[in-house]
Amino acid sequence: FIAPQMYRKMIETAEQKQAELVFCNHVEWQNGKERLPKKFHFSKPLLSGTEVLKILYTQNGYCMCLLYQKKLLDEHEIRFLDGMTFAEDRLFVSSCLLYALRVGKCEETLYYYRINEKSATGRYMPMLERDIKRYQTRMQELLLSCGLQEELSYESAYRTAISGLYAIFNVCKPGSPFSMGKRMRYARKIVQDSYYQDAAKLALQNKTLTRG
Repeated sequence: FIAPQMYRKMIETAEQKQAELVFCNHVEWQNGKERLPKKFHFSKPLLSGTEVLKILYTQNGYCMCLLYQKKLLDEHEIRFLDGMTFAEDRLFVSSCLLYALRVGKCEETLYYYRINEKSATGRYMPMLERDIKRYQTRMQELLLSCGLQEELSYESAYRTAISGLYAIFNVCKPGSPFSMGKRMRYARKIVQDSYYQDAAKLALQNKTLTRG
């Protein structure tokens, strides 16, 4: 749910800063209480989309706590990727940042992300492993386009390796058709998959990243 006057405040920020995108802070909300405030720290009043992408790539970027300029979306034909069931919001935000020249920040907390244990992502997702790889492939294309692929190579490898764990957790969620034996075999398949193994080896070369 949103705070009163959220859109008015974000539109005012966009107009004052002539920004194409505007972020606001948000918090997770569970059982009627705030949990895990999310604040994106901008080093200056306006940043380029590429600068913000570097910040968001190591954090969770939610599309619902941004205000988007329609002209930006239409000129570059930015849309959600059809059929995606995983991280579709991150891809959308990242695509916007690839083209945005002026990104502003409203410092107030205006969005409350309600944690729902019965949400779609809390249950087994049949296409998750496919969509994990679609997400990683598209993100690599975006990072290459804006010249960040090499700089964020360790972070990218870390995300790919961790996504293998997401795939394993997925077959253990409610609604999974996998028996215990099939879950163990699936976990072994993921662990032995060179796609995840190679990413883990690269990520482990960055001791600061893996220690965190």
